[in-house]
Amino acid sequence: MKCHMNAFSYFNGIPAQILYDNMRTVVTKHSPLEIRFNRIFEDFLAYYGVVPKAYKPYRPQTKGKVERTVHYLKNNFLQRKREMTLEALNRDIRIWLDQTANKKKHETTQKPPVQRLQKEQPFLQGWGVKPLFPTIKWESREVSKDCFISYLGNKYSVPFRFAGQRVKIRLTLEQQLEIYDELECIAQHPLVSEKAKTSMKAEHFEGIHSTKKEQKQKNHHGLATPDSSVSTPVPNVETRSLAAYAAFEEGDSE
Repeated sequence: MKCHMNAFSYFNGIPAQILYDNMRTVVTKHSPLEIRFNRIFEDFLAYYGVVPKAYKPYRPQTKGKVERTVHYLKNNFLQRKREMTLEALNRDIRIWLDQTANKKKHETTQKPPVQRLQKEQPFLQGWGVKPLFPTIKWESREVSKDCFISYLGNKYSVPFRFAGQRVKIRLTLEQQLEIYDELECIAQHPLVSEKAKTSMKAEHFEGIHSTKKEQKQKNHHGLATPDSSVSTPVPNVETRSLAAYAAFEEGDSE
């Protein structure tokens, strides 16, 4: 659904119909008598006024143009030397689309895609007319003793006071990871695209040293005191032998 919204934004419009392969995330059942779509995805398309279509199974020629486009992408754009990070790929492919792919004459239409889009643009529904469809999914995590939660192989810091507690997390459409304690958002991090990385904010650990100093310490008598700098009088206890306690239990007054 996020990829669809990215596409609608890129083309600045929404088509009236979209033809789909029979992938399980879209089509849950396809028989001669019934075609059933994923309910949540169908709600998403209905929200934007799109009618889904599913082509016949085992008929690859239906999506020949799509397969050809993927082949062109792999053998042209991805063959060029470039920085292989998600941010760099997104930036470079926009340049490649604007300067190469969309200006190249199509073998079937004999026109570059940029001209075809100009002709079809008036038939697209308006984009940006209504709020984005909510795609947020809540998950639960336990905060580790060192004040981090784990998400997709990466670690994100949480204010130290939540160590050992369970929190709720969600990923926003802006690729921000939000961490909640009930209704309060206690932390927010940009989603890390790489693996085995740590996103840490210094303010999540501010005050942790003073908190440790306030913890109870033991004085030289072995008794717990709120602060070692505070002198608390300790009563002297007479040392007796075990025989004295045995005699006391038997009623011996000596």
